This record gives sequence, C-alpha cells and structure tokens, in this order.
Amino acid sequence: MIDHHVYLWTDGEAVLYVGRDGGFYDFRVFLGRLGEPLREIEARPATRYRDGGTTSIPTVEGELLAPRPATFSWMGSSDFPALPCVFTWSDGRPPLELPRVDPDDYVISIDTADGVVTVTGNGPGGGMPTSTRNVIM
Repeated sequence: MIDHHVYLWTDGEAVLYVGRDGGFYDFRVFLGRLGEPLREIEARPATRYRDGGTTSIPTVEGELLAPRPATFSWMGSSDFPALPCVFTWSDGRPPLELPRVDPDDYVISIDTADGVVTVTGNGPGGGMPTSTRNVIM
C-alpha cells in the first residue's frame, strides 16, 4: 500500500508517479497519461546516492533516475536547475524525460481496493513531443 507521494513528473500529457511502499528503498512506479488510470511497473529496491537526493529505481521495464532536488546547495550556491527524471527502457526505446512538478498542483487518486492510480490537474500544460507520445505505453 502506498503510504505517501514521493515523486511526480509530467509534461502536460505523459505522467510518471512514484509512491513509497512502506520502506525507505521500496517504491511503486506508475506510468501513463494524465486523467487516465496509470499502469504499474514492477519496481525493485532503490539505490539512494549521497549527493543530496538522487535516487535510482530499477524496474522490470528499465530504470528510473530521479535527480536530486533543485534546492540542493553545494559550496554556498543554490542556483541549480530543476532536472528532469529519466526513465531508460530496457528494450531500447528512446529514454523518457519528464520535468518534476509540484504534486499539490494535481489530484492524485489511489484506489486502495484495486491499486489503481489516476493523476489529474492543470499543471504545466503544453504539448508533448511526438517522440514521447509513443514510448509511454
């Protein structure tokens, strides 16, 4: 059971949602389109890096690399850009890159009975490049 939201990325159409499943290294990964039920991708235990928050989550379909938060400060500077997540497919499809967004701008519905996750909201809007449309499903 998902006990809290961890990551949310979207470009206005494609969405990647990660929720914590009990432990510090245990996550559930969901991928799909805004406003539609997301499909779950089976995840394995994650690796946490010592750079201030980068997390790597291996799945049965590839690997999700979630860079450290943009607020990370090193050597007194906090002018880091918000980095996108990158999902690298194990079957050779082009990597999926999505910008991190504020989960408070979206409605994240989790049906505890059947585990269906749906994300809706206005968010950043904008279209999605054609090259991305075909790789998420």
